[in-house]
Amino acid sequence: MKSKLVLSLVIATSVSACSFSYNSSSNSAPANTNTNVAKPTITPSAATPTPEVKASPVAVAPKAENGTKRISFDAGETSDTVSGSVLRGERAIYIVGAKSGQTMTVDIDSEEDNAVFQIKTPGGKFLDNAADGDDATAWDGTLPATGDYKIIVGGTRGNASFHMTVSIE
Repeated sequence: MKSKLVLSLVIATSVSACSFSYNSSSNSAPANTNTNVAKPTITPSAATPTPEVKASPVAVAPKAENGTKRISFDAGETSDTVSGSVLRGERAIYIVGAKSGQTMTVDIDSEEDNAVFQIKTPGGKFLDNAADGDDATAWDGTLPATGDYKIIVGGTRGNASFHMTVSIE
């Protein structure tokens, strides 16, 4: 409503600030003849405001993620298998808590043979051989820090349905 009011005021101000000159003498000359009748002119005054459009910057976000899911093990268990799917260009994020020095193993398989993952440390760095561009389908190693690790699952081409097993000992 406020923008409509501002637009109406800008238009009204523009129209009232313009000077019009028009020779309205009646002329009965036939069409297509030069009668030297003055044509209307619109001359904007110096006070005519120039409308300015201000828009806040828009950040382009990456494709929506399938949501973040926590992997937790049942009492006495050291591994869990999760199943999911991602559409082309999307990512599924899984979080698993672990302690420094523990060994983690991650294996993923998919019907389309195109599911891969990356693993980020609690500090936000990728683990070796499980970084962006590594297209990891299996990883095992000793964890460098205590905290939540992110396992980011995506497809190398098209949609991907997957089963992923995570073990921590």
